Amino acid sequence: MKIFFIIFIFFFSGISYSQKQSKVKFNVLFAKNSPAPGVNIIVKNSSTTIGTQTDLNGNAELFGSKENDLIEISYLGPTSPNFSLVKSVDSIAINLEKQIVIYYSKNKKLKKVRFQR
Repeated sequence: MKIFFIIFIFFFSGISYSQKQSKVKFNVLFAKNSPAPGVNIIVKNSSTTIGTQTDLNGNAELFGSKENDLIEISYLGPTSPNFSLVKSVDSIAINLEKQIVIYYSKNKKLKKVRFQR
C-alpha cells in the first residue's frame, strides 16, 4: 500500500509540474521571408539552460519559458538580437533582416517591436 501511495504522489506531482511549463512557438525568417534554419533560441536569465534551435522551415518550440524572460537569438549574422517575452504569448515571428519581433496570442497580433542590442 505504501508503494502505491508513493507512486501515486510521484505521478501527480509530475503532471502538475508539466502543466506549469509554457510552450512558445517561434518562426524565424531571413530576407524576403525565407526560413532561417539552425538559429539558436536561448533564455538568458534562466537558472537552468533553456534553449532550442530552428528546423529547416525556421520553426522551433521553446518549453519552460516565463513572462519577462530575456530571449537571445544566435545565428551567423551581424547581430545577436535580444528581446523579452510578454504575457500570454503563444507564438513569435522574427524577421532577422527587418530586425523585428511580432508577438501573437491565439493567432491575434499583440505587439511588434524592434530588437534590443
